[in-house]
Amino acid sequence: MLQLLDSYFNKHKGARRTLLLWAVLLITWTVIKVVNLVTVVDGHAVTLAGLVIGLLATVIAFYQWSRIQDKDE
Repeated sequence: MLQLLDSYFNKHKGARRTLLLWAVLLITWTVIKVVNLVTVVDGHAVTLAGLVIGLLATVIAFYQWSRIQDKDE
């Protein structure tokens, strides 16, 4: 079992892809919920949109950084 997890996270880079998938699913779910609830775009909706975009940008930056680290090894 531990060898399977080690292979998933180190050889196949599952951690990066899992984190990216989690962020995309969270963003999709959030956008669907907000679109159904918001009738007037106010400061709260804009703040939420900024946070969602920031989360995706952070995860993508981590993904790219991690790929570069693997290439250097």
